[in-house]
Parts: sequence; structure tokens; C-alpha cells
Amino acid sequence: MAWRRGRAHGPDLRARVLAALDAGATVREAAERSAVSPSYAAKARLRREATGEVEARPQRGGHRPRLLAPHEAALRARVDEADDATPAEPRARPSKKRGVPVSLGAVWAAVAHMGLTLKKKRSRAAEQDRPDVAVARAAWAGLAPRLDPSRLVARQSG
Repeated sequence: MAWRRGRAHGPDLRARVLAALDAGATVREAAERSAVSPSYAAKARLRREATGEVEARPQRGGHRPRLLAPHEAALRARVDEADDATPAEPRARPSKKRGVPVSLGAVWAAVAHMGLTLKKKRSRAAEQDRPDVAVARAAWAGLAPRLDPSRLVARQSG
């Protein structure tokens, strides 16, 4: 059985280890039979004796996020006002205005936690709204069907 970092052993494995211990096996024997560490077998037995618990406890730990509630509100406002913001832009705001150093990972985690995205909301470039660009695009659209693709690629000789 492979080691699974950060994950609890399953209930069937726990039951087998405790059943082997109840049947009179030593901690080492029960651990070898079930392919777990002797430490796990001993701790499972001690915990059952002390509390009666045999199932896994909920996972705890992790770290406190750097962007707490007041900073999240500012981040949400920044993402809403500039839909084409890069992750570095919202990151710079808390650092400059509030004196809180923030990593890119913290920005991504806060944005994901709030259900926001830093993707652009526009489906087209802003330049397309300019009249001169609109005329050039229309001319290209009229010309494109008549173009020979083989003439668009420069051939190298030699």
C-alpha cells in the first residue's frame, strides 16, 4: 500500500488494524499485516481506548489567508473596475495602500475564493470600436475571400 500524504486511512483499513489488535496480535504484527506503520497501529488503538473513536477526524490546518475581509472588498472593487487587470495589478494595491505584502498566489486564492476571474470580459479588442479600424476591417473582410493563400506565404529559395 502506497503512502498517501495528507490523507487519512480508510475505514476498512482502520477496522482491520483494530480487529488484528483485538485478536491478540502485537502492534508490529497488526501493522505488517495491514501494511501500515507500527506508529499508526499504536495510535489508533490508544485513541480508541481513550475516546472510543475509530473513524478519521476531519483534516485541520492550512494557513490563514493574507487577504482578509477588508482587503477582499478592495480586491473585488479593483477586479470589477478593470476587467483586463493582470494578477500583478491587484497585488500591488494592498502592498502600496495598506502596507500588506501580498504574493501572486494570495491574489489568485482570494480571487478564486470570491468566485471572480481576472479574464477579460470583453469578447473583442477595444481598437475595433475606432472608426478607422472598423473601415480597415471591413475592407479586409471584403478582400479576404479573393486572396490566394499560397501567395501570402513567403517562399525561401536555396
